Amino acid sequence: MSVSGGATRRSVAKSKDMSGLKVVVTAGPTQEPIDPVRYISNRSSGKMGYALAASAQRRGAEVTLISGPVALERPSRVELVPVVTALDMHEAVMSLAKTVDVLVMAAAVGDYRVAEPSERKIKRTSKGMSIKLLPNPDILAAVGLSRGKRRRPFIVGFALETEDLFESASAKLKRKGCDLLVANLAEQSIGRDASIAYILDAEGIVEQPGELSKEALADRIFDVVIAKMQEKG
Repeated sequence: MSVSGGATRRSVAKSKDMSGLKVVVTAGPTQEPIDPVRYISNRSSGKMGYALAASAQRRGAEVTLISGPVALERPSRVELVPVVTALDMHEAVMSLAKTVDVLVMAAAVGDYRVAEPSERKIKRTSKGMSIKLLPNPDILAAVGLSRGKRRRPFIVGFALETEDLFESASAKLKRKGCDLLVANLAEQSIGRDASIAYILDAEGIVEQPGELSKEALADRIFDVVIAKMQEKG
């Protein structure tokens, strides 16, 4: 009975260990219009971001979820800010970044947008078609590199790679000013209900939890976030 009671007390304590924190989570893909019926996007389902938002809310945080277009229900008691394009997401994140304690950038934001989207449907022809692309704002770097300029949240970034996972993830963490970065391979994450992920900080791998459901991984990520924030004081 004493062991069970202790486990219960720890569970209850953990469930509210984010009370008083304001958290923003980004999720899903962005869509960059080509014309009124076509767009450029990616294969992100948004499941990881939605699991993170639900986890933070269960643990007592005040959560805002900035989400691209997905086929998922809004987590209970989470404020949802729907967006479509990368520019939409940039505006939403930057408007909240000064006021929150934790920013988790789980969205797969499009790196490029169409320079001149057509106002009408582009008709099919027998000829090829070229589309000029412009770079989208780097939202993660915009917040992460603001250190010293304004109040800055604790930042968790994500890196989805197809090769050279640790080298690319470590470089991204430092280049964009993240406090933590969650790295995984595309083949071990996209379209799956479970993921194999690695949690890194500036010193290297913090945790290598193995394959977990996205819900369990979300909890593990926030375990590390809370521990790191407590270390910083």
